[in-house]
Amino acid sequence: MENILMSCLLFVVSFLFFTFILILLLVFFIPILPVMLLAFPMTVLNAGTSKIHWTQKPYLWYFNNVWLNFIYTSKISKK
Repeated sequence: MENILMSCLLFVVSFLFFTFILILLLVFFIPILPVMLLAFPMTVLNAGTSKIHWTQKPYLWYFNNVWLNFIYTSKISKK
């Protein structure tokens, strides 16, 4: 009986962990993938110049407004 309860508890905890990771993926990683596919080639082509291509602007906005705020609020890095 104890093994059944422990296995059920393990299943519930692993499901909650998986759900948490899935939410993080949906919020932080999935929106940036299409932007990265557009911006990365232009970032390489414009390296060394001060030009910003229109495909880079959403990436820069997402990085500055989402990623940096997340890093600062989670205390990973200081401003």
